[in-house]
Amino acid sequence: MRIAKTTDTGSVGDVYALADELLADAEQFQRATAAVPGELFIAFRSLPREYGRRSTVRYVSADDVLYLDVAVAEEDIAELTFDEQRDLLRSELRALVQRGVRSRTAGWSRAQRHTINSAFEALLSGTDAAPGDGVLADTPT
Repeated sequence: MRIAKTTDTGSVGDVYALADELLADAEQFQRATAAVPGELFIAFRSLPREYGRRSTVRYVSADDVLYLDVAVAEEDIAELTFDEQRDLLRSELRALVQRGVRSRTAGWSRAQRHTINSAFEALLSGTDAAPGDGVLADTPT
């Protein structure tokens, strides 16, 4: 399974840097999910609350893509440390992947769904559950 990202962030917070940190070792996830067809595409957004943007997840069978759109309000992250922002994004991403993998329109087997969840958890936690080094691991700020 391929993994890709895009960002839509303002000057508040470190969401852009954290998005780069996440995909710095995307190969770990891709190796662990090589037998799973499709793509995981993540949009990282930090926008003013007035925009009303919310996090969403959807699977588009025509594209064979699981889309995660992680939206955090700038006002919610303005006073958070880098590590606190990382924890917030981890939590959001974890919940979205778990919801998305349950999509009934995706043609994944039960084993493939488990593989996606396990590989993504390894990616977020920096464990060795999947090949390669961890991502979004705690680093000094």
